[in-house]
Amino acid sequence: MKNFMRSKYFLLLIKRELTLLVLLLLWMFLVLSGCSQTEYPKDLPRLYAGTITITQQNVPLANASVFLTPTDGSQWNAGGTTNTNGKAILYTHGRYKGVVAGTYKVTIDKYEIGHEKPNAETIYAKTGNYPVPDAYSFVELQYTDSNKTPLEIIISEKNQSFSFDVGPSVRVLLPH
Repeated sequence: MKNFMRSKYFLLLIKRELTLLVLLLLWMFLVLSGCSQTEYPKDLPRLYAGTITITQQNVPLANASVFLTPTDGSQWNAGGTTNTNGKAILYTHGRYKGVVAGTYKVTIDKYEIGHEKPNAETIYAKTGNYPVPDAYSFVELQYTDSNKTPLEIIISEKNQSFSFDVGPSVRVLLPH
């Protein structure tokens, strides 16, 4: 066994395996570092890290969608989804981490689609259409509409973190 380990064949085998390992690691590094880079649009202004925390009667509102609509009509909207602590990290166009400086209307959505109606097959047999399941909002409807929401923020170098409470817990049936 000692003679085999000292042989040129064994050394060549080890050298080949190490070379393959180094090449594999280099390839993985290049692939992973290339995948993590995001190409930004050339006209995208500077982004500021933005977070927003949403509560409902002082309880974190998890899994809510938060949207920021620019009041000046610019194309750089932003948004995020709240975590279990009610905090959302904001992304411009849902892709670029951070928010362009400016004034935004804030809307918050949290919906549930109801179950299929028990007589769906009967309705389909009569009309040729399945009934639309009921949908419910867990946030007062004023907060879901950018024209009605009272929530507004100004993102700047100094203002990047915001908190809002959207009032009592609700379950509002949405119109079909």
